[in-house]
Amino acid sequence: MKQRGFSLLEILITMAIAGIIAAWAIPNYRLMVLQSHRKDVQGEMMELAARQEQLVTLNGTFSNVAAASSENGRYMLQVTTPADRGYLVTATATGDQLNDSGCTNLSLDRLGNRSPQSCWTK
Repeated sequence: MKQRGFSLLEILITMAIAGIIAAWAIPNYRLMVLQSHRKDVQGEMMELAARQEQLVTLNGTFSNVAAASSENGRYMLQVTTPADRGYLVTATATGDQLNDSGCTNLSLDRLGNRSPQSCWTK
């Protein structure tokens, strides 16, 4: 008589392999999601910087922007005008984005200085 179906050992091996793959894939997926949100807000910061450059060209002055939420809602954005830099765009992580280790506070100034540098990969 021919045996049909799977043995308990085959099922356990399959479940172990699936568990190992999931243990590797899920943290990497979460990391990629955090990096994706960070890239989104960096684009928004660059847009705010471009608007500041337009303002100084048209009006001769920069403008402070009150804190506002980013489009994806994971950062608070603010533009300040410290005298030594012209303007400073900052993004502060909120909610789940606080898990983006070392990259929860981003900044960009008029000279193109980006901080922290490791979070602004090209």
